[in-house]
Formats: sequence, C-alpha cells, structure tokens
Amino acid sequence: MIVTLPEELPVNEAGELTQFLKQQFDQDPTIVINRNLSLPLSEEELQVAREKLKALSTPPAWGFEFCDYLSEQGRRQEEASHAVRGWKTKLIELPLYFLNQWPELLRKMSEDLEQKWPTG
Repeated sequence: MIVTLPEELPVNEAGELTQFLKQQFDQDPTIVINRNLSLPLSEEELQVAREKLKALSTPPAWGFEFCDYLSEQGRRQEEASHAVRGWKTKLIELPLYFLNQWPELLRKMSEDLEQKWPTG
C-alpha cells in the first residue's frame, strides 16, 4: 500500500514508487489517496455563487477567494485521481476527516479502509 495526498508532487512520487515496486519486485500496490476534501458545491454551483456575489452592492472579498479555493482544490483532486486511475492499479480514496481525537480518527479511517479495501 502506498499512501499519497491529492496533489501533484505526492502523486508523482507515488507513481515513481509504484513503478519501482512493479519492476523490482513484481508487486502491484494499492494506492490510497488520503485527505480528499469533500467539496460542498459543483463547479456550476460555484459559478452561480460567484454571480450572486457580484450582484451584491459590496461583495465580501473572502467570498470570491473561497469560491476560487474550492474550484482549485476540486481541480487538483480530480487531476490526482485521474493520474492514479491511469496506472491501472487498485485505488482507495479517503476523505479529509474533521476529527481532532486520535482514537475516533483511527476508528473512522479503519472502518472506511475495511469497507473500501479491494478484494481478490
């Protein structure tokens, strides 16, 4: 198993390690993309939000910045997932858990891994 983040550099490094393990040890590791942010709005909904912000007499600057952040984060996560899917290896995607207690975090991650782990 190789764990990576949904960002370009970690995914590239995971890809290099995957190739190395395949070539040197004939192993096909499962890739886990960890800390995927569940985006609350689609790209179309973000565009509607931007238009509604523009219609305000004094739109808050943070509103546009937040829309841009969500859009960029969604794009990067999709690119990372797309790259890993192209490797024709097993893939598990785990969300970003908003938990601050380690026992609860480990329990939730364990449950999700057990549910999503590829069989066969």
